[in-house]
Amino acid sequence: MADYPCDYHLARYAGSSTRLYLNVYRDETEAKFRFSVCDDCLADIVTQWLGHALHQSPAGNWDPPVDGETLEDLLIASQRPSGHRNVFGRR
Repeated sequence: MADYPCDYHLARYAGSSTRLYLNVYRDETEAKFRFSVCDDCLADIVTQWLGHALHQSPAGNWDPPVDGETLEDLLIASQRPSGHRNVFGRR
């Protein structure tokens, strides 16, 4: 079981978690959100974005969606340094 519950469905689960961040910028204001979610909830959340939102390519470009792409197709290597600890104290 995970050490802590999924932030989306609020229950513990088996397997790894994924950190999910959403930053919304409008004019001179912003709102920031964070989830630590299980794979099933991640799929529910990301499905709303796939097929609609631009995604960043390995070259740093923002590319339009392509029919049939999955989250796994779009994952690229993280830019954060190895050993980085996030502000919530977990790796």
